[in-house]
Formats: sequence, structure tokens, C-alpha cells
Amino acid sequence: MIIDSKTDWEFLFEGNIIHGDMVKAVVDIEQGLIAVEAEWHSELMTLLIEESGSNGNDTWGINLHPNKTIEYNSLINIKPGLNRSMDIEDEGLQEKVNKVVYSWLI
Repeated sequence: MIIDSKTDWEFLFEGNIIHGDMVKAVVDIEQGLIAVEAEWHSELMTLLIEESGSNGNDTWGINLHPNKTIEYNSLINIKPGLNRSMDIEDEGLQEKVNKVVYSWLI
């Protein structure tokens, strides 16, 4: 699901049977969008591309935890010429991701 209104962080974990204490999410840093609740980050990236016209190079996979921390790790983060790791290593990019996440999740 693409979040389209302010959402309580804890709400994401109510009834979360896919990953228990973690919610997979994908953020579009250019459009300021976040998609959540899928088994795979790639499913969320596809959702953003198909429903919102996101560019794959602007989408970054993360994992959200109940203590309001973000893990910047996903296979979709490997982008030749942009990021060579599953982890988002660039702190500036992490800040862009944070800005989107914390603008939607309270």
C-alpha cells in the first residue's frame, strides 16, 4: 500500500504477520512517497513505479522497526553507478529517506 496520509508508526505493526517486528518499505525520494506491507521490497518498488510513475533509481528499500528505527538494507538498493551495496551507504541519501519516512509516519 502507498501511504497517502499521516500514519501512526505503531499502526504499521498491528496485525503484521509477514515479518513480525519489521515492516518492509520502499521510499521514492523524489516524489516523497512511501509504500509498505509486502513480502519483498521489489513488490513495493513495482507498486510505486506502476501506480505513481516512480523512477527505479529514486526508490530505496528500507526496513522499519517498532522502536522507530530505520534499517537501510535491501537488494533493490544495489544500483550500478549509484550504490554498490544492499545498504544505503551515502549519509545524504539516508537523510532524504528519513525526511520522507518521518513526513508520513508519526
